[in-house]
Amino acid sequence: MNPEYEDSDAAARRPSFTGVRNLVEACARLTEADGAAVALLGTSRNVRQLVYATDPRSLRLDELQFTLGEGPCADAHRDDEPVRIDDIAGPEAASRWPMFSRGAAELGVRGLFAYPLEADVPFGVLEIHRLTPGDLTAAQHDAALLCAESLTNGILATFAHPTFVERGGSPPASDDPYDRRSVYLAAGMVAVQLRASTSVAMDRLRAHAFAEGASMTEVAAAVLSRRLTFRDEGDRP
Repeated sequence: MNPEYEDSDAAARRPSFTGVRNLVEACARLTEADGAAVALLGTSRNVRQLVYATDPRSLRLDELQFTLGEGPCADAHRDDEPVRIDDIAGPEAASRWPMFSRGAAELGVRGLFAYPLEADVPFGVLEIHRLTPGDLTAAQHDAALLCAESLTNGILATFAHPTFVERGGSPPASDDPYDRRSVYLAAGMVAVQLRASTSVAMDRLRAHAFAEGASMTEVAAAVLSRRLTFRDEGDRP
């Protein structure tokens, strides 16, 4: 997986991103991590919006989990509790997330830690990674919890109830490297082509992305531009 990483300075200067950026970068420093990111998740594994990543590797890690539909962030969100993996290349991680652990190790990641953001229900995850194996210390764990709580309050205050598609029609095109609304639009198109549900369509997009070594946003762009179609698959008896 190798999505293009674009400079996030313009996005980070917008008022809605400034506080999030500062908190995520502070969390990386306090936990002595090599990178961190925060993503908003829905009740379905198919809904995931990256808000901010400190570096290209963090963005690729989030993209990898989004494409595969598995990983520490998905589990932290589902179970509403932190997931701390001291070595993603170890046997426990390989058994728990076989595809993700292999992909994360290829990115050079070893330690990986996911903290849910939750109000009444979990709605996002703070994800932290290291390039060396080892767990967080008690003080670093407490710092991550505090950052997750601050992110929860900040995001809820800014966005109230985050949604991924604007009311009244399709969302405008975006050059934000974190914006995945194009993926949901592409899933809708593929669902029509396959005469199937959007969940089935999202699984087809994931399978295609994994097989081609592409990101979900790259596959979505090909679908939206009509360079890629799944119609023939839907027409098969």
